[in-house]
Order: sequence, then C-alpha cells, then structure tokens
Amino acid sequence: QLPPKPAQPKAAGWIVVGGGASGCAAAAALVDAGEDVIVFERGPSDRSIPDTQQAQTWPAVVNGKAGQAIRWEDGTWGTVAKVLGGGTEVNGGLFLEEDAEFLRKALGNDVDLEELRASYRFLAENLTTPLQPSRYGSAFAEALAEIGQGLANPADPSLAMRNHSWVPYSTINTRPQGRWPRRGASVLLHERSHLSNLRVFTDALVQRVAFDGDQATGVHIEKKGYDFFVPARKGVILAAGAILTPQLLQLSGIGPKEVLSELGVKAVVPELPVGKNFIDRNVMTVAVWSALPLPLMTGYAMASNRSLGLTLETEAGGRVASEFAIASLALTPPKLRDQWLRSTFEALFSPILGIRSIMDQMFQLVALNQQTKSRGTIKAKSRDANEAPSVHANYFSDPRDLDQAKLAHKTLMQMVHSEALKEYISPKVFVPPAIPLISNIVSSSFSCLFSRSEANAIVLPCMPSEDASSRRWDKYFRNTVVSSYHYFGTAAVGSVLESGDFRVKGTRNLHVVDASVFPVPTHVNPQGTIMAVGHYIGKRLAQSKR
Repeated sequence: QLPPKPAQPKAAGWIVVGGGASGCAAAAALVDAGEDVIVFERGPSDRSIPDTQQAQTWPAVVNGKAGQAIRWEDGTWGTVAKVLGGGTEVNGGLFLEEDAEFLRKALGNDVDLEELRASYRFLAENLTTPLQPSRYGSAFAEALAEIGQGLANPADPSLAMRNHSWVPYSTINTRPQGRWPRRGASVLLHERSHLSNLRVFTDALVQRVAFDGDQATGVHIEKKGYDFFVPARKGVILAAGAILTPQLLQLSGIGPKEVLSELGVKAVVPELPVGKNFIDRNVMTVAVWSALPLPLMTGYAMASNRSLGLTLETEAGGRVASEFAIASLALTPPKLRDQWLRSTFEALFSPILGIRSIMDQMFQLVALNQQTKSRGTIKAKSRDANEAPSVHANYFSDPRDLDQAKLAHKTLMQMVHSEALKEYISPKVFVPPAIPLISNIVSSSFSCLFSRSEANAIVLPCMPSEDASSRRWDKYFRNTVVSSYHYFGTAAVGSVLESGDFRVKGTRNLHVVDASVFPVPTHVNPQGTIMAVGHYIGKRLAQSKR
C-alpha cells in the first residue's frame, strides 16, 4: 500500500537535479541572484543521518545509508553518495583549488577564471578551515621533505594547490577536541532554507528530463511511489555526478545511438558520446602497521609533484583501515569481490572478533595519479533510473597507468623507509592470533605475515619481492586495484557540452555542472573544484537569463 500522495511540486524557474557538491553550490548561486529554484535529491536529508554531521564517523559513513555501493564490471566496488550534500557529506573533506592551466585545458577558453576563483573563495570562506597539525601529521610532512617532495615545516595554509607540500583547507573542522564538525555542501541550502525562492525535495528520484523538441521543459520525478512532471521555466541543471548524470542523459534521449536504441528511448540528441571517457582515477595506497596508537587523522600536509604526476596524502587511525577494507574489498582480487565477500568482511571486521582493532592500528599512505590515461564507460541498464548503471572503469587498459602505478608505489615505499616515520613503523615481530581466521579468504594479501622472513615494516596488501619480475608486479597492481572515488569525464566539456555555459550540445535549457564535465582528472582531490564549477555556472546562468 502506497503512502498518501505528496503534493504536486509547482513549476520553478530552475530545476537542479542532484543535491550534491555541485548541485547545492549551483542552487545557492541562483538563489542568491534572486532566481526561483527547486533542488531534487534522490537521497534523504543529511540531517537525518547523524554520521554525516561530523568526522569521527569517517570513513564508516561511506558504508552506511549515505552511500550507494556499486560493483563495476571490472570487479571493483565504487560508491556514489545518496544524501543531501552528496560526496561532501561522506568524504575526507579536502577542499583544493586547481591551477589556471588545468582549468583552461579542462573547461575551455570561455571560462572566466576570475569569476571561477571568486566562487572558490566564496565557498572556502563559508565552509572550510585549515587542517590542524598532529604528531603523526608533522612526521608525515617531514617524510615528504626527506624524500624531496616538500618542506619539513609547510608554510601557511593554502587554498591553491602547490608544486610541493602545503597545508590544505577542509570542510571538516579539525580544531575542536573530540567531534570534528563537517560543513558539507548541504550547508549552502540549509542556510537558505528560509528563502521563498528555494525549495528542496529529498527522497525524490528524477526519472528523466522532458523535452519539447530540443528544449528541456522540466523533469519527471518519482516520490513515495508516485510520479510527477515538474516544469522548468528557464532550465534544468544536471548535478547527479559522473556516474548518474550520464545515465539520466541516456534515459532522456541523449547519448550514443546504439545505447538509446537498446533502451527503447526516443532520441533527442542521438550522437553525443555520453557515458564514454569515464575516468576512475588510479590511486595507490599502502597500509602500514603502526608501532604507536593513532587517533583519527583526515590529513595534515600533502604534496603535489607535476613532474612525477603524483599527489601524496595520508590518513590514519579511527576506523580508516577496516572501513576502507570493507568498502573496497582490496585484500582480494577484483574477480572475487562479490556481494557475499562484502557481507563476509562486514562480519569479520565486527568488534567481536578483534580483527578490526588490528587493522585499524595502521596508517594509510596515498598517491593519486594526476594523469590517469585509461578510459571506461557508463551505460544505463534499463529505463528505471533507480537501477544502477553498468560501470566499466577499464583500469590499466593504457599501459602508461601501470608505469605510473610502479612510480607511485616506489615513492610511497620511500616514505615507509624514511627516518621521519621510523618511530611509527612496526617491524614484523608477531602474527596477530585473529588474522588466520581470514587467511583463506585473503591469503595473498596477508601471506607476508606468516612467512619467517624478517621485515622492518608490515605493509598491506603484501607485496612481491623486490626482485620479482615486471609481470609479477603488474599482476600485483591489477589484483589490488581500487576505486579512488574520483570520477570524471562522462559528459565532458567539448565533446558533450558547450564550453561557455556547459549546455548540452544540440539542446536548449539543459546544462551539466558536476564532475562529469571534466575531460581529464583533476591534479588533486576534486571536491573544491566541483563545487566551484557549480557555483560559477549558477552565477553565469542567472546573469544570462535575466
């Protein structure tokens, strides 16, 4: 039996589909300009999920109600947010500004960099604070300097990325003791909720965009089991993310002709490469067993090196290692990472068995590949927008990504062997008694713990020997590959969108503002740039439609 039918949402000047990082920012800019705006978010309000409100629950929040896990066709697992505020309510909080060269390359020459940077500053001033130092964070900064990737004592915090180490800003405020409050993108809507020109609907799934010829006229939504059509007088802005925006475009008749034909969808623009060029940024992570207790740390100093094409970060303590092990299942090869294994890991990492406390005595060293070359696809499986699309990341299809993985791993191991981190490195002195319980499931990843060879550090997943063949190392990288949660490219500027106002080519009044607009990956964590693009395009559309 269906619940009582909700009231029909009235028409709006602008409809924003997706209340995530870019959608909230775009809506805020439009509302501040006096425009009439509706935001449709498929998930619940962030305020109904307490774990999204502060950082002590990170990254466990990724595995909860605020995230939707999707298994790629490659076997890896990704996550898309399903909550007001989107990824800003479940991620590690880093808010960074890209350099001008990247923004021009990615967004085209029509972008107004001064106005875009004004959006960065507006959002940073309203949502962020600098990350605060900690004992381990300072040691990590010193390790970066020791291997030639930065300064032992980074200068003042910087919003803009640098070509060495610096202290970034974050939407997680690490100044207070205890609970670290999070100010994600949803704050931009909550602080404007009293305004009559803003309406926000949560648990409202947009099924498709409606058209009159080539003009977007509104959206079809489903809420509480009932279907509605909601008109848009000025335009529709898609901000559902690089996984779900291409699915929605395809369901609306925009995409490769063969995909639309398979779906049985009437074509509006049948030749655009929507869903192609999917990028799941390559990331290299090593987990290192610590000799010292580690409180939760979402980062402190980080470093970028354009020559190497790497960005180096860290996180530690809390439940970081165990929750990411559940989210990614990276301790097994991708072909084995099915739903049964996910359920098994959840049980194995329950507090009862004690394995979680062992896993969480680790810190994570992370290297982001700034120039991931491999490309995959996103394809709607059916005409039901509630069914997750088919995702194929196609990892390492470009051999340059394997070369970069080797470089990233070598760089991280230099940090493992640095003097700065020496006091944190726990040598191999014992095999924890609970580990054998899962040895059959993750034998290759834990095999080094059971060998009798000496080691000056315990690093997971277990690595091949230093003299192993290149083929053996390639297999290691393929078997341990994980999603970075940094997704791009599936409705890119240039191929799918016009560069000026991010309008979908061949249409009128339909725009895209999320991470799918970037034809190449960002150099650093993309949250700040995604939000800034949303805000910038919101301002630009408000001005152009007056």
